[in-house]
Amino acid sequence: MVSYIRARKGAQKEERKQAILDVARAMCATAPFAEVTMAAVADRAGLAKGTLYLYFKTKEELVLALLEDQLWSWFDLVDKRLVYLIRPSAGKVAALICETLAERPLLRRLLSILHALLEQNLDYESALRFKSTALERLVKTGARLEAALPFLPRGGGGQLLLTLHALVVGLQQMADPSPQVARVLADPRMAPLRVDFDAALSYSLAALLHGLNRTRSRRKS
Repeated sequence: MVSYIRARKGAQKEERKQAILDVARAMCATAPFAEVTMAAVADRAGLAKGTLYLYFKTKEELVLALLEDQLWSWFDLVDKRLVYLIRPSAGKVAALICETLAERPLLRRLLSILHALLEQNLDYESALRFKSTALERLVKTGARLEAALPFLPRGGGGQLLLTLHALVVGLQQMADPSPQVARVLADPRMAPLRVDFDAALSYSLAALLHGLNRTRSRRKS
């Protein structure tokens, strides 16, 4: 029988919250969203199910916390690499973005369910907090992209990030089919329908930036 001990001090509560996130992170990295339940997370964390709700009101709020951790750290990394990028170009920026996303498969998986699943069961306060922080990060990193790529107009960096988000969501869903669809796609005849996330994103982002650059050049001429 598991003995549950209540975390009373602030440090203990933070440690327990982090332990819960660590368990959820490991589960979300491999299991479909539907299989990640509050009961399963509590069991693996060695906690009573009711204890979990003291930290996260819903499964969606818990998984959103994982997404936030992944997403804000990604923004931090992109900001840092953009600052130290030597002679930035569309190709270098595209490669930077693709490389940092390739290093974060969990972020891509969570982004792919953000709108359809996670945001559907959030309360107003949680949604406002998430969207407000996302807006701040979008504006900050968008400005850095505009500084690196002069052909982007004011506000164009933020629009680029929104378009990137749409690409990640769509391509990740296509690149991570259900087991039955994966079996169908394994047929050599289905090869044209298979999606390699990294290759598809690299191609799409490079084409997007090239098109934006050409459009700006034509307007100047």
